[in-house]
Amino acid sequence: MKKIRVILIGESNVGKTSLINLLGNKYFKVSNFSGTTVEKNIASLKYKNHEIEFIDLPGIYSIDEYAQTEINLLVKRKIQENKYDIILNIASATILDRNLNLSMDLLEQKSKLILAINMIDELGDASINSELLSDILNIDVIQISTKNSTNITPLLDTIVKVYSEDLKINTFKYPKALEQELNMIESFLSTNSNYLTDKSLDVALAYIGVKKSELKDRYIAMKLLEKDTEITKIVSFLHFYNPLKKLLDNARSRIYNYYDTQDLLYLKKELKQNLAHSLFLQTTENFVHKSTLTNKIDKLLISNLSGIAIFLFIMWVIFESTFYIGSIPMLYIEEGFNILGTFLGPLIDSPNLKSLIIGGILPGLSAVMMFLPNILILFLGITLLETTGYLTRVSFLLDGVLQKFGLHGQSIIPLIIGFGCTVPAYMATRMLESKKDKLITLFSLGFISCSAKLPVYVLFISAFFKPSASGNILFGIYIFGVLVALLSAKFLNKTIFKASKETYIMELPQYRLPSFKLIYMSVWLKSISYVKKAGIYITLISMLIWFASSYPKYDVVDSNTRFYKLEHSYLGQLGKSLEPIFKPLGFDWKMSVSLMSGMAAKEVIVSTLSILYVVEQNNSNNNELIKKLRVSIDFASAVSFIVFITLYLPCFAATIVFTKESGEIKYLFYLVFFTLSFSWLASYSAYNIVRMMT
Repeated sequence: MKKIRVILIGESNVGKTSLINLLGNKYFKVSNFSGTTVEKNIASLKYKNHEIEFIDLPGIYSIDEYAQTEINLLVKRKIQENKYDIILNIASATILDRNLNLSMDLLEQKSKLILAINMIDELGDASINSELLSDILNIDVIQISTKNSTNITPLLDTIVKVYSEDLKINTFKYPKALEQELNMIESFLSTNSNYLTDKSLDVALAYIGVKKSELKDRYIAMKLLEKDTEITKIVSFLHFYNPLKKLLDNARSRIYNYYDTQDLLYLKKELKQNLAHSLFLQTTENFVHKSTLTNKIDKLLISNLSGIAIFLFIMWVIFESTFYIGSIPMLYIEEGFNILGTFLGPLIDSPNLKSLIIGGILPGLSAVMMFLPNILILFLGITLLETTGYLTRVSFLLDGVLQKFGLHGQSIIPLIIGFGCTVPAYMATRMLESKKDKLITLFSLGFISCSAKLPVYVLFISAFFKPSASGNILFGIYIFGVLVALLSAKFLNKTIFKASKETYIMELPQYRLPSFKLIYMSVWLKSISYVKKAGIYITLISMLIWFASSYPKYDVVDSNTRFYKLEHSYLGQLGKSLEPIFKPLGFDWKMSVSLMSGMAAKEVIVSTLSILYVVEQNNSNNNELIKKLRVSIDFASAVSFIVFITLYLPCFAATIVFTKESGEIKYLFYLVFFTLSFSWLASYSAYNIVRMMT
């Protein structure tokens, strides 16, 4: 069975990820942001004695020399590595005039290329002559719809056909003035075709990883006109370089005079855009960019006043729902763990094993799984906003605000992703071209509350605030984190990293009704990821916490001895050593220990507190934990704890990704110092302010 490797390249919002989901029966998140696929997604299927592997690369707008963001460079590197058989260029039928600009870039890549025009179900009365487009570009063109699964089988047939064919010369003609000079240089290279046998060429080509069979005279001619460093270095070793150099100088001089510019790269880009637009006009009929329902809705949603008010209201509704709807299944999950503990207890003879399972693992898992319904509702809300295209409008709305705080406009994308998980949020900073912009965004992201912190918020809000105010308090916590992120960005921009001021050009896609299947699978996969994380991290750390809180062993005589045993355990000794650091914040040693365990994963904080505060009674009931917290912790300490949780370091996995994305280990130490110092000061302030007020 032959394997066909296909890479998907296209702009954002054209349906690449939707197509790979459909083809490979995979369900990756589909969002309306450039570069949401921050690395690559892979899916495969078997078709007609072939295994077709699809590699979904991030959405980009160009691969020319002007596109230097890390995501653009990633895609360009994947193309240059040549570890694929076919490029599948995905374009949107609704914005084909602009999408063809990227297609023009891909035509020059010396690769087998297929153009798939997606979303034909949204064309209305318009039509696209794909046969004419195919003839002009000399590539296969097919119209599809991932929403309705239209022409998916013909697309697979086309992939198999193109794979079995020889590489076509995918070229197009530039305007006459440039084309004449290009042809003259190409002709000169052809008359000296024996240069391909020059041994010095082998060494140079091996250095840049280009095969001699891939070298075409036209490609070399254009690169030489552009003053490409690597190609120029290659031909400089050849015997006819001097007359070629003179020819190139004269050609450039004529081009510069004719077009009145010496920036040939920009000129080439502009000419290709003109060609793409001309090609669009030739191959489409009844295509009118008209005011649609999307435009009418946007008049309301992207207005500075009404737009921001609507966004805040939507987020408030999500957080209110998180509490009120999520509280219903919580009772059943809690009762289920109680029944499980009651059932398992009599079956376990070993006192130590019984204590481990009933007093360690079950309370830890119960304390986290209790909040799975809350997590599900948050995931559902964010997924709905993403897939409908609404969050892109939020990016547009908040762009001006971010600029005032020293953040690049594109920083809004990782910041929004951070509400779900900090790991992909850190990775999404690759779309920022400036190193300083990226670093400011990376440092600010830690203050955005990820979904892993939600169980801690829900627990403490349930314990210390009235039920009627729960949703508002949760909403306020998230807003507080955002404000701190913005202020930290302003501070870093004015002091350590002075970031550039650049215009953020953003596409606002049409509003679309998301597929129920896509929503279901997106939320389901996130939930499974959460449960797996709970199963691994929380079980292991719960066992560690149980062991550290149970040893060394003491003879239990009464309740006072039981308290003495816990306080003088290994865990108690660790907590006592940390107490001087956290006591000014109102934290006892148990709260201090839970913060340390939360460095691995924030969900572990709840399970740690559950084990430490309920361990004497071997009870996994979450209501019991809430009662214990109310008795053991005063209100000022609870507020201080929430503040610290909101602001301190993200989980271990996110910290590792931060180090990788920042590029230098020193930034990790800066992050630790910056985040912990600020968290301590903020919690100290909150603790003392609340004490004075109450």
